[in-house]
Amino acid sequence: MTTSHEATLKTFQKWLKDDVRSILDNFLEIVKLAKVELDPNPQNVTPSRAQEHYEVIVRASNMIRAQESLIKLIHQIKQFYIINDFQLINDSIRGSNTAHQVEDIDLKLITLRNEISSELHNLEEEYYHSVNK
Repeated sequence: MTTSHEATLKTFQKWLKDDVRSILDNFLEIVKLAKVELDPNPQNVTPSRAQEHYEVIVRASNMIRAQESLIKLIHQIKQFYIINDFQLINDSIRGSNTAHQVEDIDLKLITLRNEISSELHNLEEEYYHSVNK
Protein backbone atom coordinates (compact mmCIF):
# COMPACT_ATOMS: atom_id res chain seq x y z
CA MET A 1 0.00 0.00 0.00
CA THR A 2 1.41 3.38 -0.93
CA THR A 3 1.99 6.19 1.51
CA SER A 4 -0.87 8.23 0.03
CA HIS A 5 -3.25 5.34 0.73
CA GLU A 6 -1.93 5.07 4.28
CA ALA A 7 -2.34 8.81 4.76
CA THR A 8 -5.90 8.63 3.46
CA LEU A 9 -6.70 5.76 5.82
CA LYS A 10 -5.23 7.68 8.76
CA THR A 11 -7.34 10.69 7.78
CA PHE A 12 -10.41 8.45 7.76
CA GLN A 13 -9.50 7.10 11.21
CA LYS A 14 -9.08 10.62 12.62
CA TRP A 15 -12.37 11.68 11.04
CA LEU A 16 -14.12 8.69 12.64
CA LYS A 17 -12.61 9.28 16.08
CA ASP A 18 -13.45 13.00 16.01
CA ASP A 19 -17.09 12.43 15.05
CA VAL A 20 -17.64 9.62 17.54
CA ARG A 21 -15.99 11.73 20.27
CA SER A 22 -18.27 14.67 19.36
CA ILE A 23 -21.38 12.49 19.59
CA LEU A 24 -20.29 11.04 22.93
CA ASP A 25 -19.29 14.39 24.45
CA ASN A 26 -22.50 16.12 23.40
CA PHE A 27 -24.61 13.22 24.65
CA LEU A 28 -22.86 13.26 28.03
CA GLU A 29 -23.42 17.01 28.34
CA ILE A 30 -27.13 16.58 27.53
CA VAL A 31 -27.38 13.92 30.24
CA LYS A 32 -25.65 16.26 32.71
CA LEU A 33 -28.18 18.98 31.91
CA ALA A 34 -31.12 16.67 32.58
CA LYS A 35 -32.39 17.55 36.01
CA VAL A 36 -35.35 16.24 37.92
CA GLU A 37 -37.65 19.17 38.66
CA LEU A 38 -39.45 18.93 41.99
CA ASP A 39 -41.75 21.87 41.18
CA PRO A 40 -43.91 20.72 38.22
CA ASN A 41 -45.27 24.26 37.66
CA PRO A 42 -44.42 25.30 34.06
CA GLN A 43 -44.76 28.97 35.08
CA ASN A 44 -41.42 28.78 36.90
CA VAL A 45 -39.24 29.04 33.81
CA THR A 46 -36.08 30.81 34.82
CA PRO A 47 -33.50 32.25 32.46
CA SER A 48 -31.10 29.45 33.38
CA ARG A 49 -33.74 26.88 32.37
CA ALA A 50 -34.16 28.61 29.02
CA GLN A 51 -30.39 28.66 28.60
CA GLU A 52 -30.20 24.93 29.44
CA HIS A 53 -32.96 24.25 26.93
CA TYR A 54 -31.04 26.15 24.26
CA GLU A 55 -27.83 24.30 25.14
CA VAL A 56 -29.61 20.93 24.76
CA ILE A 57 -30.86 21.99 21.32
CA VAL A 58 -27.37 23.08 20.26
CA ARG A 59 -25.77 19.88 21.55
CA ALA A 60 -28.41 17.75 19.81
CA SER A 61 -27.67 19.67 16.61
CA ASN A 62 -23.96 18.97 17.10
CA MET A 63 -24.74 15.26 17.47
CA ILE A 64 -26.78 15.31 14.25
CA ARG A 65 -23.98 17.12 12.43
CA ALA A 66 -21.47 14.49 13.61
CA GLN A 67 -23.78 11.68 12.53
CA GLU A 68 -24.19 13.23 9.08
CA SER A 69 -20.42 13.55 8.93
CA LEU A 70 -20.13 9.82 9.70
CA ILE A 71 -22.49 9.07 6.81
CA LYS A 72 -20.24 11.14 4.52
CA LEU A 73 -17.24 9.24 5.89
CA ILE A 74 -18.87 5.93 5.02
CA HIS A 75 -19.48 7.19 1.49
CA GLN A 76 -15.84 8.33 1.20
CA ILE A 77 -14.54 4.97 2.45
CA LYS A 78 -16.71 3.07 -0.03
CA GLN A 79 -15.54 5.31 -2.84
CA PHE A 80 -11.91 4.94 -1.77
CA TYR A 81 -12.09 1.16 -1.77
CA ILE A 82 -14.02 0.95 -5.02
CA ILE A 83 -11.53 3.18 -6.80
CA ASN A 84 -8.43 1.62 -5.24
CA ASP A 85 -9.37 -2.05 -5.27
CA PHE A 86 -7.25 -2.94 -8.28
CA GLN A 87 -7.49 -6.69 -7.70
CA LEU A 88 -11.30 -6.57 -7.86
CA ILE A 89 -11.17 -4.32 -10.93
CA ASN A 90 -8.71 -6.66 -12.70
CA ASP A 91 -10.78 -9.73 -11.81
CA SER A 92 -13.89 -8.02 -13.11
CA ILE A 93 -12.17 -7.11 -16.38
CA ARG A 94 -10.86 -10.66 -16.78
CA GLY A 95 -14.31 -12.06 -16.02
CA SER A 96 -16.03 -9.82 -18.55
CA ASN A 97 -13.37 -10.55 -21.17
CA THR A 98 -13.75 -14.27 -20.56
CA ALA A 99 -17.53 -14.04 -20.87
CA HIS A 100 -17.23 -12.12 -24.15
CA GLN A 101 -14.64 -14.58 -25.43
CA VAL A 102 -16.90 -17.54 -24.62
CA GLU A 103 -19.82 -15.88 -26.42
CA ASP A 104 -17.63 -15.14 -29.47
CA ILE A 105 -16.32 -18.71 -29.53
CA ASP A 106 -19.87 -20.09 -29.25
CA LEU A 107 -21.04 -17.93 -32.16
CA LYS A 108 -18.07 -18.98 -34.29
CA LEU A 109 -18.67 -22.66 -33.49
CA ILE A 110 -22.37 -22.36 -34.38
CA THR A 111 -21.49 -20.65 -37.65
CA LEU A 112 -18.87 -23.28 -38.42
CA ARG A 113 -21.32 -26.10 -37.60
CA ASN A 114 -23.93 -24.59 -39.91
CA GLU A 115 -21.40 -24.19 -42.73
CA ILE A 116 -20.10 -27.77 -42.31
CA SER A 117 -23.66 -29.10 -42.21
CA SER A 118 -24.52 -27.21 -45.39
CA GLU A 119 -21.37 -28.38 -47.18
CA LEU A 120 -21.90 -31.96 -46.03
CA HIS A 121 -25.44 -31.84 -47.35
CA ASN A 122 -24.16 -30.53 -50.71
CA LEU A 123 -21.48 -33.26 -50.84
CA GLU A 124 -24.01 -35.98 -50.04
CA GLU A 125 -26.30 -34.76 -52.81
CA GLU A 126 -23.38 -34.66 -55.23
CA TYR A 127 -22.29 -38.17 -54.22
CA TYR A 128 -25.75 -39.72 -54.48
CA HIS A 129 -26.41 -38.03 -57.84
CA SER A 130 -23.10 -39.26 -59.24
CA VAL A 131 -23.70 -42.84 -58.00
CA ASN A 132 -27.13 -43.01 -59.64
CA LYS A 133 -25.78 -42.02 -63.05
